[in-house]
Amino acid sequence: MPKHQGSKRKERDSSGNSGGVNKHCQQRGPSGDLCTSVSDVLKQVNAVLYASDSDLRKPVDTCEVFVSGGDNVSDIRCRMASDGGQPCINALTETIQLLVQRITSMEKKLDGIQSLEKKVTDFEKEIRTVWVAIEDRAKSTEERVIRLEDRLELADMGTSLISTRVSDLERQRDELHDEVTYFHPVANH
Repeated sequence: MPKHQGSKRKERDSSGNSGGVNKHCQQRGPSGDLCTSVSDVLKQVNAVLYASDSDLRKPVDTCEVFVSGGDNVSDIRCRMASDGGQPCINALTETIQLLVQRITSMEKKLDGIQSLEKKVTDFEKEIRTVWVAIEDRAKSTEERVIRLEDRLELADMGTSLISTRVSDLERQRDELHDEVTYFHPVANH
């Protein structure tokens, strides 16, 4: 609907003044300066968050934890910080490539660790096999020793019986010898 002169509503701006002649556009926001760049605003925010601009230059960076060779990371960071402080695609690509290389080297190391773990597991199996063989041999040797000890005890008992028998026979022989000597002179008379 087109507006006519006889419309019941007045046109007003937000300040409550009516009429389009006296309209004055007023800049809204925290500052009236339109020339402030985004990087300046970010610097101000960082100054508030980190208490000073020098805290931002400290070498606390998660990239350095994952990417080997801190020089490459600082070179990329410098290139990313140049020209307005916005990262370029090439710098991001190089960073990603460095991360991929680091991950690849870590995967190779993990593969080496896994192969070493497999070797250790195989070695443990061999040790268990040898241990079982040693235990079996020790058990059979112990059984043989027990049997030999039993035989030795029987031999000792037999020896003591025989020595008792021999001593009895010697005693009987001595008695017979004494009797023969006693009767022999009587027979000659």
